[in-house]
Amino acid sequence: MVGVFGIAYAALTFGELKQQTKATEDAAKAGRDSAEAALSQANAIVDAERAWIVESIQFVEDIPYRAVGGGVITARVTIKNIGKQPAFLRLAQLRFHSVEGTLPKTPAYGATQVFPEGFMIAPGDEKYLRAALEEGAFDNETVDRIRGSIVGGLKLYIYGELLYMSMGKRGINQFCYKWNNQMGFSWEGTKPYFEKDGPSGYNNHT
Repeated sequence: MVGVFGIAYAALTFGELKQQTKATEDAAKAGRDSAEAALSQANAIVDAERAWIVESIQFVEDIPYRAVGGGVITARVTIKNIGKQPAFLRLAQLRFHSVEGTLPKTPAYGATQVFPEGFMIAPGDEKYLRAALEEGAFDNETVDRIRGSIVGGLKLYIYGELLYMSMGKRGINQFCYKWNNQMGFSWEGTKPYFEKDGPSGYNNHT
């Protein structure tokens, strides 16, 4: 009799322990879910209020030949803070060059500017960077290859990366543009321009 009651008591106690353990696990899960929800909400608030740096490319209406103007060909990269708080630019990397075939999956940037203290860009403000063509300038044949006028086409790319801080959060803007020469597809009045392009690893904004 004592043995039977002992076994029954042990079984009852074990059942209560299982219930207590499950209740503790449920409470812990609820706590984790609540913490994750609070963190997600906090991140959403920061994202809504922080700085966001966007870019645009300004370039001449057509690719100049080496004989026209002389010197190194450059493009202007305008960066603008469209967010609600100041951005502190820490690093800017740009590369501007022609490519035979396709770009590699991982970008290899060229010229790098580092701002250890952070270069402030106020909300709504614009700053300007210069991307210098790696080749300096193009001869007539190279320009015609980029335009698609002759066999053996080349592609012309500008790509870069901007790292900045805002409200304690790091922002990264990776971008890539390819020269669209409009050969055979242009409407009257349209002109060649740089358009967003390139592998996924070249375009990212967080």
